[in-house]
Amino acid sequence: MRALAARHGARLERELPELESCVLSGDDAALAGLRADPQVTDLSDDFRLQVAGDCCGGGPRSLDLAPARAWVDARFGALRVADPVVTLAIVDTGLGPHETLGHAQRGVSLLRDGEWRRDPSGHGTAMASLAAGCGELPGVAPGAELLGVQVADAQGRARVSDVAAGIVEAVDRGAQVVLLALGGPRPAAALTRAIDYAEARSVLLVAAAGNRNVHHELYPAADPRVLSVGALAHDGGLAWSTALAPATDLLEHGEGAVAA
Repeated sequence: MRALAARHGARLERELPELESCVLSGDDAALAGLRADPQVTDLSDDFRLQVAGDCCGGGPRSLDLAPARAWVDARFGALRVADPVVTLAIVDTGLGPHETLGHAQRGVSLLRDGEWRRDPSGHGTAMASLAAGCGELPGVAPGAELLGVQVADAQGRARVSDVAAGIVEAVDRGAQVVLLALGGPRPAAALTRAIDYAEARSVLLVAAAGNRNVHHELYPAADPRVLSVGALAHDGGLAWSTALAPATDLLEHGEGAVAA
């Protein structure tokens, strides 16, 4: 990777060896040389993905997942708080301290000067509480062990390379399920390779279909190997705040659910 970058006058910013990828920067001449190099199989922008939803901010919140829990209980039997048996990775903005997240936690930050235990946005903490919060009103899987992988900043923005690396980190640290409540408008080679990496190791990736009332594809949710999830309203119809695309796999009660 380093020799390739040097040959074209580019700068090696980051290596992603598990994905046979790297992040390079350079001027137009360097990029033109890379595109023409037979060793380069794909060259794409390291564009930003955005966390899905406007769930955060606005003061204290409580957790109310009664509709979703009733649906799960009716079909699969009542959930109970048990010893952690599944490791759930939250690839997001971090996991901040909250009373509903007092059980087993560990994590890593892929951001420069980042700290996975600090969540400057609140989005990652909210997603963790919805998925695996404990307490009087637990999340959908309260017995899961939480693994925080911080890839997004305070504005909920995440580079494709960070998200791809975050998926690899989650898999390598033992996650069986990876939650990706973020997305972007188009696929990227590094992200596709990260999905390959998870699939080869039988790790389930769950991603947000999107929280805008438009019918479009959001990646990574649109990848057929990723479980794409949207939201239903209280009356069972499509929630106004959710996206719907051909790749959407699952719709579940989500309107009005509030989180940590």
